[in-house]
Amino acid sequence: HRDCVQCRAFDKGEKKETCSQECMHFNMTRVESRDKLPQPGQPDPLSHCKEKDVDDCWFYFTYSVNSNGEASVHVVE
Repeated sequence: HRDCVQCRAFDKGEKKETCSQECMHFNMTRVESRDKLPQPGQPDPLSHCKEKDVDDCWFYFTYSVNSNGEASVHVVE
C-alpha cells in the first residue's frame, strides 16, 4: 500500500504516473499529526505503517478494512 499512499497523499513515488488508475481502491483521509491517526481498539482491524518515501523521508499511515471489505487509509500530512 506504500506506493499508492505515497502517490495519492504526496504526488510522488513509483506509482505517481499511474496513481489514478492503480490506487483509487481505498478511501484516504489526511490528518495533521501521528496523534490524530486512528488507534487500536476500533471495530475494524487496523495496521499502523511507517515507510520511507522516494526522498528517504518517513511517512506514517494506518490501513484498515471494514466488514464490507472497504479499505480506509489515514495518512499524516
